[in-house]
Amino acid sequence: MNPAAELTYIITRAKGFTFRLVYKNVLNVMLHLIALFTPLGWITALLSGLRLFGTRGLRSLLNPLWSITLANLVIKKLGENRFLAYSPLKKIKFLADNYDAVYIFYHVWLCRDYERFVKPKGIVADCGAHIGLFALRCLKSLHTTFVIAIEPNPLNARLLRANLLMNGVDRFLIIEAAAGLSNDEVKLYLDDLSSRSSIVKKATRYMRVKQVKLDDVISTLTQHIDFIKIDVEGAELEVLKGASELIKRDKPVMVIETQMEKSSGNCGFPEKQRLSGICESFWRDTSRVLAP
Repeated sequence: MNPAAELTYIITRAKGFTFRLVYKNVLNVMLHLIALFTPLGWITALLSGLRLFGTRGLRSLLNPLWSITLANLVIKKLGENRFLAYSPLKKIKFLADNYDAVYIFYHVWLCRDYERFVKPKGIVADCGAHIGLFALRCLKSLHTTFVIAIEPNPLNARLLRANLLMNGVDRFLIIEAAAGLSNDEVKLYLDDLSSRSSIVKKATRYMRVKQVKLDDVISTLTQHIDFIKIDVEGAELEVLKGASELIKRDKPVMVIETQMEKSSGNCGFPEKQRLSGICESFWRDTSRVLAP
């Protein structure tokens, strides 16, 4: 079994342990579940829901994901499309421009999705850093050495910098660019939710942004990378190809988030085939080892 196929097998096999992952999620959010079932938790969830969604906030509390998360976040509306969130249990605060950030907080901080199998350590490259919730998790709770945060959307990059500085961390570098195949300019297609901007998913609105190869930019910054997180809305293969030499040299742990695109096959969500295709294509095109 070649390394790409082996990596695909490991990840898809891990995805198959549904009960195990649900069980780990319950353990991770247990403290936050307890907060939900207290009067203070309900009041916090109600007020945060109203500030985040307006009158729709009441309906959002019927969804367990939102009710658990909002019971653990004190949200203050700062203006149109801008709010400040504070987590008393996690002792972090962050600025955001839409409700999607709360959804990401749930997955990064409560469920700890990116650290289910291997915890980030050492020097971390965060490709698709958004507003910095994963970078903040690495620096504030996991005590990684350094984070290189790569984010192409200018608004996200400003919020990313503000959130890291606001929480008193300083071991980071922000690269305002898209990670990809080459060092040039590309179109960044914009979505109403800033976390879903993409260089491959075409839309009517777009802006031109800088693109960088990890092979080139990382090698000028550090001699070794330990962990790479990739969440780039469909451009995963481009990032991997642009980091082929880096991956061969350092053999970092990689966590790659892929999109569940609807299709006629595999019950409509062929994420396993997509992940397999990314790894096999990368292996075929570059002949590089993905993992130790």
